[in-house]
Amino acid sequence: MVVSKSMMIAMGLFSAAVVVRAQAVDDDYYTCERLPAYWVNLADEYEVDPCRIGFNITEGQWYIDDEAACVSWGEWFEVCEDEYFCAGADAATIGYGFQQMETLSGMFHGDFQQTHSLCPVCPSVMGAGYVDVCHDGILYSFEADEMLPADFGSPGSMAEAGRGTWLTCDCTEVHVGNNLPVGSYWYNLAESYDLDGDLVTHYNDVWYYNGKYSCVGKGRSTNACDNTVYHCAGATGEHFGYGGQQMAALKSASHLQTGAHADCPLR
Repeated sequence: MVVSKSMMIAMGLFSAAVVVRAQAVDDDYYTCERLPAYWVNLADEYEVDPCRIGFNITEGQWYIDDEAACVSWGEWFEVCEDEYFCAGADAATIGYGFQQMETLSGMFHGDFQQTHSLCPVCPSVMGAGYVDVCHDGILYSFEADEMLPADFGSPGSMAEAGRGTWLTCDCTEVHVGNNLPVGSYWYNLAESYDLDGDLVTHYNDVWYYNGKYSCVGKGRSTNACDNTVYHCAGATGEHFGYGGQQMAALKSASHLQTGAHADCPLR
């Protein structure tokens, strides 16, 4: 059984503004011959059988084999609903068509997943009347009317607000930051500072290394950086700083067990 949003709202895990959408295959469902040519062509490009996928326009959600996939469907620029996985940049928007199809393709190839592993709504392992929560990588189940500890997190959610990590339904932390294109300015700069360019990512104006939050701000050298939240690498601590300064700070952070810079204002 999937934990209902009303139950989670009652436990303080979701905002009361969230609206639950029914998951049903009906007249709003498009697949096979009803799937628009745009999506058929993308499916072919990503080696996905167009008759095994579909979307419901009312729900704004993709389906696989007529079962809800928990992947948002819609216009690339639209804000992504927080009950689905969002394919757009920084998990804030629905994402371009190719990003949506790339997500579905990733679910087909390798280990098949009918529901995305980072779906924000998880089934309760204890069934009806229980809510699952995570703490230090361990999954706990509480009765729905119990008071939850303040430092416990909901599975399938952002591990920490604003950071590029998610908790899966088994409480595994997964980083969803943006990778650096091989050969790009930042990739080459990272390599010149003895960092592995393939392990350098960014999310919401912060650098990550090997999936760990560095607290080092990422941005244009002269742009203002909030030093009450981030370690700002600029000389005065008020700007993001030159690329080399950012990479030097990231290098310093990478040597620490937590991955966060020693001068990070928030821990």
